[in-house]
Amino acid sequence: MTDSGICIYEHKQFRIIAIHNAPIDEVTYIVADRAHEECIVIDASNSDMLLQVLSDLSLIPSMVLLTHEHIDHINAVNALVERYQVRILCQEMCAANIKDSRKNLAAFLEALLEFHGYKDSSRYASFKSYRILSPAETYKDELSFDWHGISITLKAMPGHSAGGTSIQIGDALFTGDNLLANVKTCTVLPGGSKKAFLEVTAPLLKAYPSDLKVYPGHGKSFLLCDGNWQ
Repeated sequence: MTDSGICIYEHKQFRIIAIHNAPIDEVTYIVADRAHEECIVIDASNSDMLLQVLSDLSLIPSMVLLTHEHIDHINAVNALVERYQVRILCQEMCAANIKDSRKNLAAFLEALLEFHGYKDSSRYASFKSYRILSPAETYKDELSFDWHGISITLKAMPGHSAGGTSIQIGDALFTGDNLLANVKTCTVLPGGSKKAFLEVTAPLLKAYPSDLKVYPGHGKSFLLCDGNWQ
């Protein structure tokens, strides 16, 4: 996809490069440790822009973490695997769904873009059969690990999709489409569940510190206390 904007956020242990991708402002995040050229990519869209930013900043991704399985958040994963041989890490339902163009919504991308009011959806027809065949490393409910002294925790959070995940890296929380700044969480797409969001995901999100900085799947960052809990 094209037409991107870049924002950089500074944290104590790392910096976050946010690539905002048109037409629906999907955000791809690069988390860069200050002392190493190695980085982590969270969600991966717009392969041309993503690969260019990585090259310009002399960063080498070692893994891609996925907040969920939808096409607008995964369509550059194959390019990352081909260029950098990255590891793919995601919740087990996400890992299954990224292999299926119907479950990852690639087959419905043009219709989804039209729903969002984008009038040139045919431009993205090449993604309609997109799927990821490279094996992913998975977890079921929760996974924590250390990366260059930085704590990373992934938690399964169904609701917007069956394979949803929150990713906490230090004092930053990546919520995918389960929590956006000013938009009610969408649970009506295939694999979504309002019941799962209200009973599982909303309580988990509310348990995080209210002043945690949230980096959502679409739009600008915000404090957790300002998120839309409806």
